[in-house]
Amino acid sequence: MACKEGLRAALRRVEAARESGSFAILHDLNNCLPIGDVTVFGPDRPPVTEEIKLNAERQDPARLRRIHEAREALWNRAPLPGDDPRRRSTTWPSRSRRA
Repeated sequence: MACKEGLRAALRRVEAARESGSFAILHDLNNCLPIGDVTVFGPDRPPVTEEIKLNAERQDPARLRRIHEAREALWNRAPLPGDDPRRRSTTWPSRSRRA
């Protein structure tokens, strides 16, 4: 996170997810999730990746589109979007092996 207030906002989102019975991952704590800020895993819906912005006017439509494309690729086991084939995956484990 670029600023402390942005980190606080993301942590509030993680806490809100926990309080509602969901599980959330803060992306800036790992290098495996390079898009979005938080992914929320709810008990009755697919995971949702969110971009946390203090100022809603600063939302980048291209970034939101990439988040949506990556989510759809993962959910549908399709190639990940992007021009670099080394950063895309086309082999997926069976759903029964995924946790």
